[in-house]
Amino acid sequence: MRNIALKLSILFIICFLPVSLALGDWDPGDGYKMHFPQMPDLNGWDVAATWNVQLPPVGIADDWLCTETGWVKDIHFWGSWMHGNFDAIRSFVIEIYSDIPGPPFSRPGQLLWVQQIQEFTIRPYPSPPTEGWYNPATGQIYPGDHAEYFQYNVFLPESLWFHQTAGTIYWLSIYAMVVNPSTVWGWKTSLNHWNDFALWSIQYSNWEPLFDPIMQTPLDMAFVITGDTIPPHICPPYLPGDINGDHIRGGGDVTYGVRFFKLIGNRPPDSCYMDSTHSYLYVAGDVNGNCEFRASDITRLVAYFKLIAPLQYCHFFPPPPLREETQPRIINQKD
Repeated sequence: MRNIALKLSILFIICFLPVSLALGDWDPGDGYKMHFPQMPDLNGWDVAATWNVQLPPVGIADDWLCTETGWVKDIHFWGSWMHGNFDAIRSFVIEIYSDIPGPPFSRPGQLLWVQQIQEFTIRPYPSPPTEGWYNPATGQIYPGDHAEYFQYNVFLPESLWFHQTAGTIYWLSIYAMVVNPSTVWGWKTSLNHWNDFALWSIQYSNWEPLFDPIMQTPLDMAFVITGDTIPPHICPPYLPGDINGDHIRGGGDVTYGVRFFKLIGNRPPDSCYMDSTHSYLYVAGDVNGNCEFRASDITRLVAYFKLIAPLQYCHFFPPPPLREETQPRIINQKD
């Protein structure tokens, strides 16, 4: 058997160094945006949560309560590998669902957000007493199966942030896409319990409660949700495509934008603050919806007037609905 030092060296080479980029781990005492952090149970189980061609695809989900309206920016969770035979993870598929309350038990509802995450950091933890392995889909139970476990840190780029609302319950689902089909990754259970227990499913249908395979007590998963808020008072109402700020969307906005990017005209006024870049985005000019104002937005605006492309907006700053008596004039041009 390969020794632990060699395995950790391989792990850092394969998984950690390409994506670490000085991003921090999460430690007790750091901030969070949920009911409370659900810390790993060192005497608990790692529950199979892997899309593997040799085994049924198992998904695991657990719920959390948002305690402050704002953006989910980082997701931290703990896990390890069956028999301690770890390998490279190609990606994590992370999903956020709405909540369907019980009876008989609460469960994921509408899928609100899903991403296949290929960039994450991995933090090895000191080996605790041996931990158990459990696959609810196959019934595999291995008490004292392995010792090593890891913290996985996902730092979302701003374009992928998820907006959550205080007082709302959401469900987090995670599974790993592994490189080697003979290895299986598991999500670690938690010491902390909140609300209903975690659930498992095959191919995300017919969610079933997750119980300790020996004690038959409910299980919860180890994870932390963190994030931030964006000041709402510095994002005024706007009309997508109204680049010159005259409350009319027309050909003059194309001219204004072209002159600005050719450096022969005035810049648009600042509007909505992006806290990740510490700068302002002129949201009325971002008509292709990528949360940037660039020359490509002028091309999209021209295509809109030619009736060959729709206008979009940055999902962080949706334009407010306008009352009928205050709606600005919109001039559509076919050529």
